[in-house]
Amino acid sequence: MHSKRASRLLAAVLGLFLAASPGAKRAATGPGRAPAASLSGLPAVLKASVAGFTGPGALREINREFHDLATRTSRSLLVKAPVTDSQLLALLGTHPGLRDLTLGACAFLTPAGIRKAFDQNPSLQAIDATLCPGFTLDVARALGATHPGLTRLSARGDVVSEEVLARFGDRLTHLEVRGPFRGERLPDSLRVLAVTDSPTFTGEQLPPGLEQLRVSECQGFTGRLAQPALRALTITRCPRVTSDLLAAIGRTHPGLAALTTDVPIRVEALAVFADRMSSLALWNGLALEKAAFQEFTNLGHLVIHNCDVFTGANLPASLHTLEVDGCRWFRSEHLASSRVHQLRVNLCPHFTGLGLGAHLTDVSIRSCPGCTPGHLGILLGHLPGLQTLAYRDWGQGEVDPALFASHPRLQTVTIRRERKGPETAWRRPAAPLDGRDPP
Repeated sequence: MHSKRASRLLAAVLGLFLAASPGAKRAATGPGRAPAASLSGLPAVLKASVAGFTGPGALREINREFHDLATRTSRSLLVKAPVTDSQLLALLGTHPGLRDLTLGACAFLTPAGIRKAFDQNPSLQAIDATLCPGFTLDVARALGATHPGLTRLSARGDVVSEEVLARFGDRLTHLEVRGPFRGERLPDSLRVLAVTDSPTFTGEQLPPGLEQLRVSECQGFTGRLAQPALRALTITRCPRVTSDLLAAIGRTHPGLAALTTDVPIRVEALAVFADRMSSLALWNGLALEKAAFQEFTNLGHLVIHNCDVFTGANLPASLHTLEVDGCRWFRSEHLASSRVHQLRVNLCPHFTGLGLGAHLTDVSIRSCPGCTPGHLGILLGHLPGLQTLAYRDWGQGEVDPALFASHPRLQTVTIRRERKGPETAWRRPAAPLDGRDPP
């Protein structure tokens, strides 16, 4: 009895808080995730209170309170809370036009409950149930017949069988699989395929119309591809793929414009992609003898990790986003004439933050001992268009918040001292409605 009373009291407190919070109106009127799926909007004291009332009665009361604030016009929903069958049914009942559904680690859901919830939402077009143990082979089989509009599916490898794929016919355009999966007899309609942690996946029987392929932790993946329409490729933690193999893929796939890989690629292999690459992410640059990216005339997005020869010099004029991690000789002054708008720098000891290009609007600097808090004032003075700044260091000095208020366009600043506890945030106050300065 006392537990039930406490549960109701807690639910009432949550209701009052959410109704009064600035986000309550947005949750009730605008698109977004249903409040029943997350407690992220609660202050720390209420999160701790919720954690203390984890009994079934309290969980029902809390979920019922969030359920009342669910967005009824939302087209997508992420379910992260450990809901039961009845709670999922009620939650999906408030979203008659639901298109995209993601089921998290829902340990309490049964296959029968999931099927019943799906049946009341025939308009579903995308389902992600990779982490949901209740999403079984029987549930997947039924979806092929009951949801003619379903074109995107994410599930475990033991669920995505040839029989299940045959039930969908040529409707599936996006498929994501985690776990053992052979990848045979895939539908010709498939345009996007992602496979993770599958030792049996070789990638040698893919549909010819495939446009995007992401492969990770697949020991059997050979890299022998023959998909002329391929535009984007991600290969990570696949030991059979080499630098020469990447070069061969580049030569046989002239439309490939986006590459992400942790394969130690060499300069001659990288040069194969120079004339058409728009997005390039190299997570292992140790094999590069030089970094000659000026030849990549269409490159807009570059990520480079662990490359001692990358200094930041001679970048193409087309580049607008740059992420650098663990590059010993990367220097900020080499970006003085670049047109980069977004910059992320981490663990680059010779990066000082001085001399950066004036086009930058979003900068993140983390654990770069050459960029001290004393450099931030100079940095801000040379970046008139900067709007967002994130800075993390090892406690080398204090930062005066008044420094940020004097900047003409800066909106958000996040500072974290790696050895001194939580981060400090600064946000520019909203301007008064009458245009006058606040007192």
